[in-house]
Amino acid sequence: MIRLIASDIDGTLLPEGTSDLIPEYFTVIRELKKKGIRFAAVSGRNYNSVAKLFEPVLEDIFLIVQNGGWILEGSRTIYAKTFTQETVLGITDAVEKMTGISAYIGHAREGIYVYAKDPSIIKMMREGYHNICFPLKTMQDFRNLQTSFFEMSVYIEKDPRKAVLPFTRETARKVSYAVAGSHWVDMMPEGTSKGNALSWLYGYTGIRKEETIACGDNSNDLPLLIAAGDSYCVEEAVEEVKKTARHIAGSMYDNAILKLMQGLLDS
Repeated sequence: MIRLIASDIDGTLLPEGTSDLIPEYFTVIRELKKKGIRFAAVSGRNYNSVAKLFEPVLEDIFLIVQNGGWILEGSRTIYAKTFTQETVLGITDAVEKMTGISAYIGHAREGIYVYAKDPSIIKMMREGYHNICFPLKTMQDFRNLQTSFFEMSVYIEKDPRKAVLPFTRETARKVSYAVAGSHWVDMMPEGTSKGNALSWLYGYTGIRKEETIACGDNSNDLPLLIAAGDSYCVEEAVEEVKKTARHIAGSMYDNAILKLMQGLLDS
């Protein structure tokens, strides 16, 4: 029996960076909860962005945000893992040596700190990712900030997987990495991943791996798919995700994951 559905958002439920779910998702999430099936929204986005997206059912779901560094039940934090200040300084030094970076971002509980060479990226973050209600502070240097980051990200115009290789070699012992979308590379404290967060949630809820379905589309979803008993991807998923997922649900543009969830109501 399925008791938990854990789904990525961007590229899985809706196009990357967009900000509206169709209302049918909220209806099926409520109905599934009545049947004892919980829903977890899983994302590299920050809490505010995901909470805004799922606002009508926020207190009915779990949120795994910042690629697994922050887990909430509704609006209540149940788990959090952040970088040490020493690691933040090391990442900052390494990023400054890289080429092709248009923006550098630190995700903290109180807001998002951004250094962006291109102002259009800040506009995209505010309008596309629902960060407009979340404090977004532009910065020139991260070294003197006295805050804790769940995640740090770089926006790379071309081939982020290739561009980030020298950086990963320099900081690999303290940082976990995930390519998200076409341009972002997310960095989390060592051991942080969507999959490890899902495994932590098993212990918290008493739900077992074999009672869970995970859904995703990109390489940062691979740990999530592996951590679940059953797994689905959308037709638009990258090739390595298609090879890992047990099923291809259909197209994101045809609301394939919504149809999967609706099917659980009828089973």
